[in-house]
Amino acid sequence: MTLRRPQLAEPVLNEALVQAPSARRRGAVLADLASVSAQRADVRQLLMHGAAALDAARQTSSAGYLGRKLGDLRNELVPYLNDRHVRYLDSQINDVVSATSPKQ
Repeated sequence: MTLRRPQLAEPVLNEALVQAPSARRRGAVLADLASVSAQRADVRQLLMHGAAALDAARQTSSAGYLGRKLGDLRNELVPYLNDRHVRYLDSQINDVVSATSPKQ
C-alpha cells in the first residue's frame, strides 16, 4: 500500500483480516483495505471497508493507532470527495479522530 502496489497488498490484507485477533487489529486491516480500494479507484469497496474500520474505531475507542490509520485514510479520500458518500465517510472519520485526539 505505501508502495502503491494494491494488487499485491489486497490478498495479504484479506488474509490478515481473517486472522485478526482483536477488534483494534481488525480495524487497522480494514483501514488498510480501504486505502487499497482508494488506490484502485474502487469507491464501493473504499466505502465498505472505510465504514467498517470506522465502526471498529468507535467500538474499541482506539484513539492512538487506529485513529492515526483513519487519519491517513482521509488523505486517500481526497480524489473522491465529489461523491456524497465519501464526503460523509470523511466527516465521520473526522468526528471520530477529533473526539479521540488529546485536548491541548
